[in-house]
Amino acid sequence: SSCLFRHPGSYDKFLASQAARLEAEGQQAAAARNKWRSELAWVRKQPKARSTKSKSRLDAFEQLEARVAAAPKKAGEVKIDAEMGRLGSSILTFDDVGIEID
Repeated sequence: SSCLFRHPGSYDKFLASQAARLEAEGQQAAAARNKWRSELAWVRKQPKARSTKSKSRLDAFEQLEARVAAAPKKAGEVKIDAEMGRLGSSILTFDDVGIEID
């Protein structure tokens, strides 16, 4: 992510607060995904006879959808959106990439 977080104290406190922050972010993202699923079912459902869907609820769904799309992914998860056509010999090019071995 592009955010800078400050963790005062020792390295152990840094690791503890980082783990707590990541867990909270994960819980918020999971809650948003679950709400998005239920709202998606509502959006896909046909309105009852002679009625329309609530415009405010549709707007809230669009905002929720944007928030779910921008939510941080799990560590180690990589999503590459690429079209299938190839124009050259190289498929992927990486700049400033490191490797971590546990």
